[in-house]
Amino acid sequence: PPHADAIMGALLVGVVDPLPAVRQSCLACLADVSATLRFALHPWAVEILQCVGSALEGETDEAARRAACYLLALLLQSLGTEALTVLPASQLTSLYRRLKLLRDQPTRDEALHAHVLAALEQLRMLGHALVRGASDAASTDSGRDGRGGENGGVLSSLAGAASKPARAASMPLISELELDTSSVRL
Repeated sequence: PPHADAIMGALLVGVVDPLPAVRQSCLACLADVSATLRFALHPWAVEILQCVGSALEGETDEAARRAACYLLALLLQSLGTEALTVLPASQLTSLYRRLKLLRDQPTRDEALHAHVLAALEQLRMLGHALVRGASDAASTDSGRDGRGGENGGVLSSLAGAASKPARAASMPLISELELDTSSVRL
C-alpha cells in the first residue's frame, strides 16, 4: 500500500508517546491497520510485537494494555497460520508467557481480561494448527465463538497445514503452549 510507511511510522511513534490516551489510540489503530495490511506487514512485524511486549510488561495505563492485547489478538486472527511466516516465533513465545502472567493477575478491568483471553486463544489456535494442520484446527475450533465459525474461517481459508520449516521454527512456541507434539514430524 502506498501510504503504509507513513501510517505505520506515525503509529509506532505514537505508541511511545507520554500521554496514555495517545498510546492507547495508536495501539488500537495499529490493530486495525495491521489486520488490513496482513502479509504486507512484514517490515514492521518485529516492531509491532516489541510494542505489544513493552505494553504488556511495563505499561501503567490499563486501557493501553487492553489495546495491546487487542492488537495481538486481531493480528493473529487476521494472519491465521501464516503468522509464523510473518511474525517471529520467539517473540510470540515471549508474548505468550507475558499474557499468561497477565491473565493470572487479579484485575478489575474485565475488558482487559477478555482481550488477554482472546489473544491467548488465538495463540492456542495457532499452536493447534501447527500441530494438527490448519484444516483440522479450523474444523475443531469453528463455532467456538458462537458466530458460525468466524474464528475457524481464518484458518480454513489458508492453504493446508503449516510448512515443515514453519513448524520447526515454532517448536518453542508449541512447547510453551503445552500441546501434544507426538504426531508432529519435522
